[in-house]
Amino acid sequence: MAVAYIFLAVLFIYTAVHSIRFLKTYYTLQKKGERAIGTITNNTLSGKFFIRNALVPTIIFYTGGNRKIVGRPRHSLQIELSFYRHGSEHLIYYKPDDPALFVVSNSGEVLATIAMLCVAIGYLGWFGITQLVPML
Repeated sequence: MAVAYIFLAVLFIYTAVHSIRFLKTYYTLQKKGERAIGTITNNTLSGKFFIRNALVPTIIFYTGGNRKIVGRPRHSLQIELSFYRHGSEHLIYYKPDDPALFVVSNSGEVLATIAMLCVAIGYLGWFGITQLVPML
């Protein structure tokens, strides 16, 4: 039973770290980045371990300097909740000196990430109190 708790703790630590990194990137680009309108050209499988079967959009947009960028946005583990449709347009936030670093403006993905982060922190707190403190 303890092995299952430890496995879940590692899973939630990974989730928390990934969520914090995504939220930091998202809010930094939203506050300090440039804006553009991007078009979804297709959706491809993520290929990442935890979200291997999630569809991640490929987006095309033009920077303020009229530079064409085609790529996949930075995204959270909750990307599959976004349901990006081929041909749809979305607001993009990108880093001016590195436009390949961009996110799609998506309040649903952000809220789901914040919720997952709260669950992860709650579990880790519970795990620490109920499983680790008794060992001391």
